[in-house]
Amino acid sequence: MRLHEIEPMDRFAVQTIRPLTMTDQQIIVSLYQPLIGIEATSLYLSLFTFHERDVQWTKTHYYLMNFYGVSLEKIFEWRITLEAIGLMMAYERKEAEGRSFLYVMQPPVAPATFFEDPLLSTFLLSRVGENGYRELRDQFVLKRPPLDTFTNVTRTFTDVFTPMSQKDSPPLEEDDMLECYEQVRPLTIPLKQFDFQLMRDSLSKQLFSERQFERLSKSLIARLSFLYDLSPIEMADVVLIAMNQYGEDFTDEQLRKAAVEFYKLNRSTTVPTLVPKYEGSDPSTTEKPSEQETIVQYFERVSPRELLIDLSGGKEPTLTTLKLADDLMNVHEFPAPIINVLFHYLHLQNNGKITRGFAETIATQWANKGVKTVKDAMLLSKQEKEQFEKSKEEKKKRKTPFYRQPTRVEKLPEWFSEEESKEEEEKRTEDEHVVDPEIEERKRRLKERFGIQENGGEADETD
Repeated sequence: MRLHEIEPMDRFAVQTIRPLTMTDQQIIVSLYQPLIGIEATSLYLSLFTFHERDVQWTKTHYYLMNFYGVSLEKIFEWRITLEAIGLMMAYERKEAEGRSFLYVMQPPVAPATFFEDPLLSTFLLSRVGENGYRELRDQFVLKRPPLDTFTNVTRTFTDVFTPMSQKDSPPLEEDDMLECYEQVRPLTIPLKQFDFQLMRDSLSKQLFSERQFERLSKSLIARLSFLYDLSPIEMADVVLIAMNQYGEDFTDEQLRKAAVEFYKLNRSTTVPTLVPKYEGSDPSTTEKPSEQETIVQYFERVSPRELLIDLSGGKEPTLTTLKLADDLMNVHEFPAPIINVLFHYLHLQNNGKITRGFAETIATQWANKGVKTVKDAMLLSKQEKEQFEKSKEEKKKRKTPFYRQPTRVEKLPEWFSEEESKEEEEKRTEDEHVVDPEIEERKRRLKERFGIQENGGEADETD
């Protein structure tokens, strides 16, 4: 997704060219869904149900994120897929309070047009295979009845109706006229991407006149060049192949067959496939966002449910927590990214617990301070965390017991230390000369037993 091309807070409205018929739905599911996938198909059908004639009806893209339970990046990929395949046209309008989009839903093309389009038909063939392709074509494209033995007797409009002046009828006001929409937008390739002049220079004017070149369908040539990855010089060869096989007045269908033949001979015998650019994009070609931008993009991209799953290590959040997120979004009109920042802040500050009381308190503070964006919420949460740590430290100091409080240590003179050391030494000496009566009594008994006199000599033997 291109950075800031769409934001979750951007609003959108939906308009349709005409109601979607049952046949349209069958075409979407059978022919378009193999090309764009189930998710993009679901978005297309859902947007049709959101349709309102009044363009003032709007929803934010958070609605789609919560509706599908996916990130904004996924919604954006589905949207541009619908645009590329010709099922949607997107219009952007910048306003003072932000951007808004108008999504004009396009009905699918007729089955015959679908199978005649080289891009759509080839793309479908690569997805469903040859057998599936033939089955779908036989199902949707009716075979023309044989008319060789019939004469066309259909009457024209002027054969049946004639104009008549209505002098007394009031003129139609512009607002009373029926809305007239453009024809369904075909799948187009910008012609400026193809060098027609180089192709013309590659064709011999003796073999291919200027009149013949002007008669060629430029849009078809651009499509075939894009689909089969053929250069202007190679497309000139394709034109010559068609002219040699079918003559100067070859049809568009014959030109398509010539392109297929050239592709099989010079490229591959397998059908070319179309891959979305966002799937094969090279991340090295895009500017790497800063760590702060990465965090902001994460909060803006994921839904509250996805954030809670990430915080819990993959576990599904409880219904109570999801209900809390919905209540905060409705009461304080906070978008999902701000709820993400709030939940992340609570998770860090409350040992991984997200409680309603704490959440509502913080949400009220943020609402009073006018938090509108993810950056505002992140800055305020950082300031509150610093204030919380500061007050926590001050509270800890106030609760320190008296006996643990540090006391002032006076610097003592050297003489005081020397005198104290001398007194301690004398005390140790006195302690060494203290007589323990019990020890002395034991000594006396040992001396009597071994005949040792008090002066160290032995006692005299007695008869």
